[in-house]
Amino acid sequence: MLGTGFSIGVDQTIFFGLGFLVCAVLAIIPIPFIHARAVRLTEKNLAHASPVAMKDIQAEKDRMRAEFAMSARRLETGIDELRTKASVHLTELAKKSSIIAKLKTALEEREAAIARLETSQETLECRVKALFDDLQAAKADAAFKTDEILQAERVVAHNRNQLTDLRLAIGQRERVIERQSAEIAALRNDARHARVNGGARHLAGAE
Repeated sequence: MLGTGFSIGVDQTIFFGLGFLVCAVLAIIPIPFIHARAVRLTEKNLAHASPVAMKDIQAEKDRMRAEFAMSARRLETGIDELRTKASVHLTELAKKSSIIAKLKTALEEREAAIARLETSQETLECRVKALFDDLQAAKADAAFKTDEILQAERVVAHNRNQLTDLRLAIGQRERVIERQSAEIAALRNDARHARVNGGARHLAGAE
């Protein structure tokens, strides 16, 4: 917006300078006609006035021509100065226009870089969001697996308790079996002794 306002101001300045030059050139055009009319009026006034020598009339004409030439020369000099100033001004405007064009180019490049950065930021934000979603899913999966592990650990602990109970029961059963085995062995020994003693009494009675 600032570059547009400055460009409008430069255009207005250029148009103003060109208009001033055109007005100055147009102001020169009627000068010969004004001079001729002044000469005619002067000759007419001289004709109605008292007779004067032709030499004085010619001298007056020469003086008026010299004044007109000096006025025209001053006007031409002023126009040349205006043209020089306008040329310098136009040169400065051209330099400023070049600077403005460079600034516009730099601004466009900066805007393009900002657009690229915004696009990269949006892409990065999308990637971060995707990674965050993956992290949340991984946390949910880890929580689910943690529950499964806890359940498995509870099952293992229960199985260990059952295994301990079974080992205790087996130990008790083994002790009962050992005691019964000892009792059976004692009964067998008693039976063997009873048979031996019974055979001896039978032999003694036979004699």
